[in-house]
Amino acid sequence: MLSLYRSPLIAALNKMKIPRAATLSLKVLFRFMPTLAEEYRHIRESQKIRGIGISAVNVLCNPLMTAECILVLMLIRASKVADELSASVQVRGMKLGGAYSSYRKAEIGGRDIVLMILGTAAAALTITADIIFRRG
Repeated sequence: MLSLYRSPLIAALNKMKIPRAATLSLKVLFRFMPTLAEEYRHIRESQKIRGIGISAVNVLCNPLMTAECILVLMLIRASKVADELSASVQVRGMKLGGAYSSYRKAEIGGRDIVLMILGTAAAALTITADIIFRRG
C-alpha cells in the first residue's frame, strides 16, 4: 500500500526509521491537541452566551458546576474527536503494510544544525546553572 504524507514531521520520522506505531501516535497527538483547544474555546463561548461565568472565582466557588459545565462537555467532545481521528487513520490505510512515500524531502539543513547546537547549548547551560545554584 502506497500512502503519501504531506507532513514534514512524518516524513522525517519515517526517514529516521521510527516505528509506525510511534509515528502514528505523534501524528494523532499533534492533530488532537489543537482540536481540543478549539473545542474548549467553543464551550467557553457557549457558556458565556448562556450566562454561565467560567472565571477563577466561579471555579473556586462552584467546582461541581464547573465540572458539569466544562469537563463533561470536554470529555464528550474529546471522545467524538478521537473517534473521528481513528476513523481517518483507518480510512487512509495507515495500518496496512507496505512502503510509505512522502511528498516532502526530509533532509537536515544548515538551520537545523544551528538549532540543534543552540538547543544543546541551552540545555547544557540550564543543567550547569542548576548544579551551580543548588550548591550555592
